[in-house]
Amino acid sequence: MSTRRFSMTRGKSAMAVVNPVKSKSSFLNVRSYLLGSSMSSGALLGQDELERYFPDRRMTIFVGTWNMHGEKDLPEKIDDFLLPECCEYVQDMYVMGFQEGTPSRREWEIRMQETLGPTHVLFYSGTYGVLHVCVFIRRDLIWFCSVAEEDTVSTRAFSQIKTKGGLAVSFNFFGTSFLFINSHFTSGDNKAKERIADYSKICEAINLPKVIPVNQHSTDPSSEEPKKSAWKWSPKNKQKKPSKKVAAVSPTSGKSDDCTSRFDCVFWFGDMNFRLDHERSKVEELIKHGHKSDYRELVAHDQLTNFMKKEEAFVGFKENQIRFPPTYKFDLNTDHYDTSPKLRVPSYTDRVLYKCKKPGDITALNYSNVPSIKISDHRPVYAVFEVKIRPGRDTIPLAAGQFDREVYIEANRRRAMQVNVERKQSRICSIM
Repeated sequence: MSTRRFSMTRGKSAMAVVNPVKSKSSFLNVRSYLLGSSMSSGALLGQDELERYFPDRRMTIFVGTWNMHGEKDLPEKIDDFLLPECCEYVQDMYVMGFQEGTPSRREWEIRMQETLGPTHVLFYSGTYGVLHVCVFIRRDLIWFCSVAEEDTVSTRAFSQIKTKGGLAVSFNFFGTSFLFINSHFTSGDNKAKERIADYSKICEAINLPKVIPVNQHSTDPSSEEPKKSAWKWSPKNKQKKPSKKVAAVSPTSGKSDDCTSRFDCVFWFGDMNFRLDHERSKVEELIKHGHKSDYRELVAHDQLTNFMKKEEAFVGFKENQIRFPPTYKFDLNTDHYDTSPKLRVPSYTDRVLYKCKKPGDITALNYSNVPSIKISDHRPVYAVFEVKIRPGRDTIPLAAGQFDREVYIEANRRRAMQVNVERKQSRICSIM
């Protein structure tokens, strides 16, 4: 875990101030951001700079997903979503994915920025139809990000209807390449095969990276592990055969056909619409007693979990253990599952999955839902991870510290106004 952390107070957004980083005059004298060497003491993305911010070379990433049901009205407070009780500290990076997103997108981004406070900035924001992805990062880390690249895929028969599909964003942080995919799969109880087809199409169609090279790791021997061969030995013919998990490479582009195999760390999240293959009455009974078994009996009927076990979808991906009730489908503004004539079976449609090239590079810390936000028929879901970061090379196009200043200024203006209101109220109470 990084030693530089920002504490937060429960019930209020983080009010942390970025601590000044002590500098060495000798280091500054030799510092050069134009050098392409990752081992140079003057390299911006090199190991010296990385270990100043992350001595253990690990950062924390918060990934959230929520089908907002296209609601114009936004929740007044989202502390339970972005600053849950299970997290003692504000995370280094927040990646938020929304499906059927609100038409008040700008206002929604300002509210998220307001909740996180001045320690973080909106590094990336993108939309595709009603899909929406935001990336907030610690303000002092913005200099170590490459330019963000995005790509989109529609899984609808007519691409003009942009309600189902995927929105992906990729970038490098120091020498580690990241891919984040927000998706919304085909709905329907009997549409499991269509959902697998959606997954396959997104894997093959996402064209990332476009410009940013992903193999920009440091040559520092201490940061690398021995490479394992992707080939398996066959004693029958004494020849090496490729493992079935090795992704095919396109002869034209030179890239793997599976976009998720090109990056060090991949996070795939969204409304995947996989259902529980069980009768509703039995599912409701298991929900009542689910906490006693950590919902294991319920998850045993989950389509996605079983497809992943059989390697029919999301090959190589992992998911932290589900210890919360199904997040779909609720009557709006209630805790009651669907009471419409359709009586849909409660299901775990909203998920966060992860994948890394090297075992142990991603550690899942928390995985939960947000029962307090009820304006949609879905409950928000979030996951927190610890990720290993490697030094990089200064030969990639950097974002040059760019972020959405308009969102930042407006959000913190509102925070300042709220602080003034609270101070006035406290003075009135003390006088009375």
